[in-house]
Amino acid sequence: KYYMNGDEIWLRENGKHKKVCSHQIQPGVIIENFDTGIEKMGIIFKKRGRVRIVVKDKKVLASSRDIISLADNGIDVTSENAKDLIEYLREMEYTNKKELPTKYSVGRVGWIGEDFKNFSPFSKHFEFDGNEQFRKLFKGIKPKGSLKEWIKEVKRCRNYSLMTKIALAASFASILIAPIGALPFFLHLWGGTGNGKTVALMIAASVWANPAQGAYIQSFNSTGVGQEQLAVFLNSLPLCLDELQINKDKKDFDRLIYTLTEGVERIRGQKHGGLRDSGTWRNCIITTGEMPISNAQSGGGAINRVIEVDCKDIKSTDDFDRTLSIIKENYGLAGKKFLEEIQKEDSKINFEFIKDMYLYNKEILSGKDITLKQIISASLILTADRLIEMIFFKDKNVLTIDEILPFLSTTKEVSTEERAYNYLFDTIAANAFKFDCDAVERWGSYDEMYIYIIRSKFNEIVENGGFNPQSLLSYLDRTNKLVRAKGKMTLPKRINGIVARCVCIKNINGLKDENEEIETPE
Repeated sequence: KYYMNGDEIWLRENGKHKKVCSHQIQPGVIIENFDTGIEKMGIIFKKRGRVRIVVKDKKVLASSRDIISLADNGIDVTSENAKDLIEYLREMEYTNKKELPTKYSVGRVGWIGEDFKNFSPFSKHFEFDGNEQFRKLFKGIKPKGSLKEWIKEVKRCRNYSLMTKIALAASFASILIAPIGALPFFLHLWGGTGNGKTVALMIAASVWANPAQGAYIQSFNSTGVGQEQLAVFLNSLPLCLDELQINKDKKDFDRLIYTLTEGVERIRGQKHGGLRDSGTWRNCIITTGEMPISNAQSGGGAINRVIEVDCKDIKSTDDFDRTLSIIKENYGLAGKKFLEEIQKEDSKINFEFIKDMYLYNKEILSGKDITLKQIISASLILTADRLIEMIFFKDKNVLTIDEILPFLSTTKEVSTEERAYNYLFDTIAANAFKFDCDAVERWGSYDEMYIYIIRSKFNEIVENGGFNPQSLLSYLDRTNKLVRAKGKMTLPKRINGIVARCVCIKNINGLKDENEEIETPE
């Protein structure tokens, strides 16, 4: 049916001869994406004496309109021979399906499969088949230089700085999240300029890749969609974001935290209809900034997902120039070595050993006043630090629970209602004069036992703090801090001679009023 006339491909059918292509061309390899199952085909062709290969989606090679795009790659295809070329390639694939090699690809880095035996880009069994915008980043995730030189310098920094020790451990902990079955978490380094937060971030990045700015480390100055796509691409490797203060809309920080720690890309539509597959990730997000990433108005869920390290009294290294010059020439080696050690079948540091160590740390932390999410994140960091001490540093200098504990949020600090309650009392104390009987703008009244706040003013105060008034009332009632009329959340109280609906809170903080005697509820 098909034959060659010189270098040309011809079709003989029903006694007629038709030229399919003016040069040699044939299927060379099938490439299947491990995550999506989408197939591509490598097309081998010879033109002007040179053999070349081009990889295209199967849907491109099945469409008369789309296959013409191969002309940009040097293949002689036009609207005239498009259908014939499609049929030829299909026939060649089917006829040679047993001989045609199949390779697997991924469009990301990180763990591949649920057996944790392959890790991109260090596995030889998978090729990169991702978005072109990430190709430069992918190429930067590779070993370079001397592992011995990296260990020598990073060991010195790790012994010098608690900030560096925690950031480094978090970088290694990132690839343990999926095997342990945990969710992503944030490690945020914050403080004034000059203490080397960015250098600590670069040390953490040098575990896996080129730590130079813009090579692996990214800026906060990108869209939420872009950060999600980056998280999907990195998958298991740490997402490193520098300079929080570039993002001027602080209200977006909570949303960023929730989005990146969910580990699932938001559902989005496709250009041609339908929904695009949502990517996933299981990694640590390491960030830096001059300010905390959370604040008093942050949701409890956001605070729960972040370990914040105040670095104002800590430096990442005693010699910034030296450290930077060394890690920029020696990187990606430690991560590769770490993976090799934990993947060895006969290794003492196998996944079972790692899980046991993690559970041991988790059990100890469970006796502290810390939420479960904070315990999980801290346990991963502590476990990773112990492992890298065993594999690389061997100096018995391990991160202790007492060292990391000050950076973990307590149950009260995570509780949104508790923070709303404290915010309310802080506001009352700062505006105590507005509870006097002769105040121009009066908010209510109080004595040694009770505080009365006009309900509308209570709502305004709480909402201005970024909290929910109804949720706070419910919390006050549950914790026996609220005095109320039967069936209501308020109590009638005479303010300036007028009976008003007031929120009546027990004055357990000891606010005192010496100017007025107030009736107490019966």
